[in-house]
Amino acid sequence: MRYTKPALTFEQQADLLLSRGFKADKTELIGRLKTVGFYRLCAYWHPFKRHDNTFMAGATLDTVWERYKITGLVLDSWFLTINYARNMCAHHSRLVQRVMAIKPLIPDLKNDPRWHGSPAIRNTHVFGLLTILAYLTAVVPRSRRSAIM
Repeated sequence: MRYTKPALTFEQQADLLLSRGFKADKTELIGRLKTVGFYRLCAYWHPFKRHDNTFMAGATLDTVWERYKITGLVLDSWFLTINYARNMCAHHSRLVQRVMAIKPLIPDLKNDPRWHGSPAIRNTHVFGLLTILAYLTAVVPRSRRSAIM
């Protein structure tokens, strides 16, 4: 079998992305490509691509990396916790000083050290839930939030 496209080095992959409007420090981009690979990351920058394979504004390595690393298990646990808290509020239960029966997962230290600083984010009380809600509000673009609602 003959392949129609030649294999690209990490440097060539980075140059290709940068030439199409992807915003990143080339050295850092090469490091990320070496770590996880082009095709694993492409699913996370896909929403920023135009039909002509150029990138829209907002297509940065930081944005893509953030999406790659708030993993499915963590996000699923966050949604379950938010749903649990919503149901408690809807049925007039109190959140203050309650130990959460459904606890959200906190991202690993290696994936996101911000969750392991001071103050400690504990997943057992309402502070953890409020931190997650604040994080999601900051991370999800305003255009996506309005489309969801």
